[in-house]
Amino acid sequence: MCNNGMGKIGAVITGLAVLSFAISMIFGLFVNAIFASCLSSIFIAIGFIPFMVSVFSKNKNADKKAVGLTGIVFAAVYAVLIFLVYYAECTTVRMNTSLSAETLSIISYGHLGSLFFNYDLLGYAFMGLSTFLIAFTVEPNSKGDRVFRGLLWGHGIFFLSCMFIPMFPVFTVGTSSIVGTILLEAGIGGPFRAKTSWRPAKPLPMSLLPARPTSALASAEEHNETDLYFAAAA
Repeated sequence: MCNNGMGKIGAVITGLAVLSFAISMIFGLFVNAIFASCLSSIFIAIGFIPFMVSVFSKNKNADKKAVGLTGIVFAAVYAVLIFLVYYAECTTVRMNTSLSAETLSIISYGHLGSLFFNYDLLGYAFMGLSTFLIAFTVEPNSKGDRVFRGLLWGHGIFFLSCMFIPMFPVFTVGTSSIVGTILLEAGIGGPFRAKTSWRPAKPLPMSLLPARPTSALASAEEHNETDLYFAAAA
């Protein structure tokens, strides 16, 4: 398989996955389409890697080899983070009905501010950084090439927003799902729907939960009691 062939395959996979993702986000305004969104995002990453590698392989300038390879490494970082977040959402989070709300608030990206939600945005930050660096390896021979390079550079700006927005209280529990969809379609990050999860939960305020004791045995008993509180609240 030649470099051009690999690039075309990657571009087709990514294009179809982006289209599928956009459709799932529209349907997600009315029904639960989070599985389709996650699966589409996985295939976006699958197609993105060969596409970026193919773009880099077209460059014959040895002076730009370092910036190109750095862009490829960042693309790999993006793919790993995205695979972890969305594969967990499609498998463990979706099928394990025994997970407590406390656990979901950590491993489900659908919970605003969760660890995996922030990993999701971090992954797209590295995607933006990857396209920004790969753009330097594009040697335009036509107007279309110049437009393509400009789009890669333009997409790189989302590195800043996706990297630093999670560090500030921008996404809160009151954020509208419509706002999240608009931000996503503008390119800010991965599938985002405010207060969305496979099993939405409404945990009690921490002030109403019993304090955690210090001993290991008591902590285990307390964990079970806390789960009952979350279950009752849901």
